[in-house]
Amino acid sequence: MTKDQYRGRHQDSIVLRIALAPWAVLAVLAVLPLANAQMGQPEYNTDRPGQDLHHFKASGWQECATSCRSQDACRAYTFVNSTQTCWLKGAVPVGRKATGMTSGVRIMGPMERSVDRPGRDLRPGFLSASPAACERSCQTDSACAAWTWVKPGRSGQGACWLKSSAPAPRKNDCCLSGIRLAGNPVRSAVTVERMKTTGKRSRVGATAEVPDHQGAPAPSSPGDDPLGGVAGQPRSENEYFTDVPGDASYAGLLDDAVQLGIVDAPLPCDDGFAGSCFRPDDDINRAEWSRMIVEAYGLALSHPTSPPFTDVPLGEWYTESIATIVEHGIARGYLDVSGDPTGLFGPADPLTREQAMKMVVLAVPLTTSTSCGPTYADVPPSRWSYQHVETGYANSIVELGSGMFHPDNYLSRAEAIGFAVNGLEPAKRPCASQGN
Repeated sequence: MTKDQYRGRHQDSIVLRIALAPWAVLAVLAVLPLANAQMGQPEYNTDRPGQDLHHFKASGWQECATSCRSQDACRAYTFVNSTQTCWLKGAVPVGRKATGMTSGVRIMGPMERSVDRPGRDLRPGFLSASPAACERSCQTDSACAAWTWVKPGRSGQGACWLKSSAPAPRKNDCCLSGIRLAGNPVRSAVTVERMKTTGKRSRVGATAEVPDHQGAPAPSSPGDDPLGGVAGQPRSENEYFTDVPGDASYAGLLDDAVQLGIVDAPLPCDDGFAGSCFRPDDDINRAEWSRMIVEAYGLALSHPTSPPFTDVPLGEWYTESIATIVEHGIARGYLDVSGDPTGLFGPADPLTREQAMKMVVLAVPLTTSTSCGPTYADVPPSRWSYQHVETGYANSIVELGSGMFHPDNYLSRAEAIGFAVNGLEPAKRPCASQGN
């Protein structure tokens, strides 16, 4: 199919025809860099500490928002009135009430030039003068998760197609596209507070019984659901990831994780190009988990001047996160048989459920408690991870399930969400109050 035929397919349903002169098209393309990354409404008396890219003196939050909008790496900002300082963020930290501060979240991602996102249309396309106008239409439509603007064809019109979710992108000179990075910036600023006061978040995604990540058996009752969800309660389609079923038991936690900045960039779906998939059944690796821990618990980010490990070079997306968890004593690199450091961290290696639980306990941090144990038949008191697993159970990070924890199983990405988000709001069980 030629590009002109493709454009025609997109525009078949458009009845109104308005020609754009060539000079108008050039004027539109000239302002594209200024239109990228539209911001959400300002969040007054809100701080978003951590995840700093850099800071500078600014005249007000408006200048701060404009600066964030102009930088692809910026995901959020906080402006401090008392010092007239703007802090730009590389992720979306948890929002906290703070008098005299104004924050904001970037709603729309950078424009994807020469990219089409076909399918998942909210409604028939409509004429749109520019990709910036199409992006604004998506930003103001709460049902829109992505957009594609088809360049003017031989008939001289550009067309905007809004998407109900983010389809897999395809390289195509016909189009410009973009995705929504955040659904509701106000919600993201108060998510933790909302979860504490309303109890709307259920503890899912972190139960003990998920054998080998090969798919969970159909639950016969809420207590039998391997991912801890409530059977028979459907959810709407997931807002961010196309490979997460709307009724997945971990979907609610995943939504919260995105809003809190714990999870951000989608993973490639099927063609190696930037996609909108979460890949919940994949094993999470040590680099991904390190970054999730840092972002979930707001750890002060380290900025190493030399590689922390021989296999963790400077400049990688995970370098600072790994250096941070090591500096905080949450993890360390591999040891040899004598117990001496090997200088290796293994960022691409998977990690086990017991290793992940230890890191959550140390990162929160949680006071060690074994008064509920022994809880799991496969984690006896003699096992090295016994105290950490029991502490996780005592604080409701994980549930009992069938009485097996599967400590040697690799942690899946869906399970990782449960571990990390449940750690934000630990809830002591009655047995934990009895002492160690």
